[in-house]
Amino acid sequence: MELGQLRYFIGIAETENFGEAARNLHIAQSALSRQIAALEVELGFLLFERLPRGVRLTPAGKIFAAEIRELLNSLDVIVQNSRKSAEGRYGSLTVGFVGSVAWHGSVPDGIAAFRKAFPHVNVSVRIDTSLNLLEEATAGVIDVAFIYNRPLTLTNLNKCLVAQHEIVLAVHEDHPFADKDQVSSKNLHGTDLIFFPRSAQPIFQDRLLAALNEKRIKPNLIQSATSMPEILSLVSTGMGVAFVNSEVKWHKPETLRLLPITDLSVPIDLDLVWAQDNRNPTVRRFLELLKANKLVLETD
Repeated sequence: MELGQLRYFIGIAETENFGEAARNLHIAQSALSRQIAALEVELGFLLFERLPRGVRLTPAGKIFAAEIRELLNSLDVIVQNSRKSAEGRYGSLTVGFVGSVAWHGSVPDGIAAFRKAFPHVNVSVRIDTSLNLLEEATAGVIDVAFIYNRPLTLTNLNKCLVAQHEIVLAVHEDHPFADKDQVSSKNLHGTDLIFFPRSAQPIFQDRLLAALNEKRIKPNLIQSATSMPEILSLVSTGMGVAFVNSEVKWHKPETLRLLPITDLSVPIDLDLVWAQDNRNPTVRRFLELLKANKLVLETD
């Protein structure tokens, strides 16, 4: 039994005329008759009663026609969904990102635009540290990841630059720096500074400490915090100041001020990474949408 035979059968069932069905199906009437005869032999029962003028379905043929119509309709849906999946319009996409980028900019805007453009793609998100997201993207646990301070060399990963952010100084509103519009790095010498462990952001910490050492600035490292919310909460207690990503302006405590540092620039790259061997077509669609909406700065 072949799919073509079933479609021929439905064509005849709808017209009850071999000649008209042959014209609609663009097949010779004799060839159509042979196909239906072969189908009836395989099934072991007649599908049509042959009349002087035209044909009509047998009782068994009526049941067969109803079931085959449903089967062909289901097959058409399967083909359409599979085509959408191959085109990245159907399926799933897992997006990872660090929590500090979730409030504003390319990440929330990109995810919202993608969900609107591709409503049949199930988008799931994962929030974690850049190091963990990098490992999960490499392993294929997640499809794409927005991370900070990627390694200079990436193994088996593609990347594109999404944004560049600056570091600023977070101070409590009662701190002596709070009445300033900006600070110089020399103001930070000996200042109580809340820092983060190197294991959390090794590349960024090395760059920042190198920049401070170059200027002979040695702040007083009084406390280590493992996450940005923890750093901000410690600053809000008045324990000290902290270098933070300028993007925290979208979700900082009201008692904190963020001050530009006039002579200390350590840009923080936000990159989108994905495994080179990731064959999920929704990844390509996501990248195309980000580029079309100018939500990335540059790509490889």
